[in-house]
Amino acid sequence: MTKRILALLMAVLLTATLFAGCKGKKDDNESIEWEIEYEYVDGEAEEGDTDASSEDKDSTSKDKDTGKDKDKNNGGSTTTANSNTNKTGFPIVKEKEKLTIMCVTRADLGDIANSEFDAEYEKMTNIDVEWQISSESAINGAKVLALQSGNMPDIFATGMTDGEMLQYSKEGAFVEITKDLLKEWAPNIYKTYNDNPEAWTNMKSADGKMYSLAGLTEDFNFAQHYWFVRTTWLKKLGLSKPKTMDQFYEMLNAFKNGDPNGNGQADEVPLATWSNGGFIFAPWGFNSSIDVDTNGKVYNMYTTSNMKNAVTYWAKVYKEDLVSKKEINNWAGNNAAFMTLINTGKVGCFWYGWPNLEDNLMKEYETLEYPTAGNNGTFPAQAITVNPKVSRGSFYISSKCKNVTAALRWLDYLFTDDGYMLKQYGTPGKAYKKTSATTYEFTGTEASPDAGPKWSLRARNYLADSKITNEVISPMYERRYAIDDWCAKTMVETKQKFLPTTWKTQSEINAEKLYTTYWNQVSGEWWNFVQGKKNMGADWTTLINEMKSKGINKYVAELQKYYDRCNPKK
Repeated sequence: MTKRILALLMAVLLTATLFAGCKGKKDDNESIEWEIEYEYVDGEAEEGDTDASSEDKDSTSKDKDTGKDKDKNNGGSTTTANSNTNKTGFPIVKEKEKLTIMCVTRADLGDIANSEFDAEYEKMTNIDVEWQISSESAINGAKVLALQSGNMPDIFATGMTDGEMLQYSKEGAFVEITKDLLKEWAPNIYKTYNDNPEAWTNMKSADGKMYSLAGLTEDFNFAQHYWFVRTTWLKKLGLSKPKTMDQFYEMLNAFKNGDPNGNGQADEVPLATWSNGGFIFAPWGFNSSIDVDTNGKVYNMYTTSNMKNAVTYWAKVYKEDLVSKKEINNWAGNNAAFMTLINTGKVGCFWYGWPNLEDNLMKEYETLEYPTAGNNGTFPAQAITVNPKVSRGSFYISSKCKNVTAALRWLDYLFTDDGYMLKQYGTPGKAYKKTSATTYEFTGTEASPDAGPKWSLRARNYLADSKITNEVISPMYERRYAIDDWCAKTMVETKQKFLPTTWKTQSEINAEKLYTTYWNQVSGEWWNFVQGKKNMGADWTTLINEMKSKGINKYVAELQKYYDRCNPKK
């Protein structure tokens, strides 16, 4: 009770401080309040850290209140074999059982509960799934309600925050997943983890134990969006793909003034983007407002010359109308204005992920490897955006599950190639057929909109040991695959480093709670400078000073500890 009251008081203090930060005049006492609050929370945090007390290190210690031995899973339920579960093969269970699974849906996934996957897999496994399906906007509320009430599904196929993982694993909401358990009952998951060793690390919670199963993907492991440059225009103007940002600027000017479409009118659009994210920072060696240099030092990028140089550059592009402005952040109708613009054929360079262009027009474009901006100091020449192949938690088996081994085996099949094809394309023999032990073939029949849950059950979301022999690669995907290969090579060559994605400790969670509300308000402030709403002189200095007064340096210091903990020096 005391902790909950203290947490409430801290929330009130934080809210009051944020409102104070909205005033035009900055009060010197403001930074003092933040520092006091920070120290207060950090002291409270020590109790929850795994290395804060010897009791947490000893899983056989006596509970202070009851004198009984602690559960060997430190709150997670124990797992024993269920006599109704077959060790291998199908069906998974001898007598029919039911599993409840909570997951998210979206219109493009169709009817998961009545999908081909659901019907086919029930016949295979002898397990009837009761789906608890929520929209993307409602899934978090449904998940929290289930956790707080104890009325949990057998399997959460939902994300968990660091705080939720720490709190509810301690309260025994999740089954502990051990290596031995996976090796015995989920050999495909076990093999996938061994093939991707970071999974073993990323799945560990702050107490060193695993309460979740990974999701793995090979889609969008690098940037989801890239620059596409019109190489037919480059050729006409006697230009090559720009290697530097100075050359990129010259290219945009040539597109604007050189009449590359040959109609005698100044109607070309040099650059287009559906989001201000198209004003990328990669050529200056970073991607996010908080980033890590090649020496492993965490930075608030606003305090670096790299950030200032990048923002100054894009402000110039924006001011000189080298970019079409009305489509930026105009997301109505699924970026309809932007899509209409690039389909006119008047755009020289655009930033997008999956342009819906006719193949003939798409063939005029190639993806553009990130140019360099000059001397980036301790940051790489080109920063690669990386989305982790291994997500730290896609499935959680709850302590309410009566047959954990059956639940594990049900999930294990999703980590096979056959399981991937079933959940992605539905019943074998319809949209695809299996032609050998390691090959599939599309039949020419379009997969049903209700084929299966696809990414809603992420598991291993790609073919690992097989291929589709007659898959046709579109010009757009050819270009994406090519730049993905370049990204993979460049990232290794530059020895780029990243903030970790592992589960956080209580002190790290507290630091994040303390600072990120304010930080989220100002991390995108660079966009106001690009648009010319603020100047790069006094306004920039004021912003940096405000960040410091709010304690951003302390937040960066906590992130440095987090980075160092996850990347111990050898």
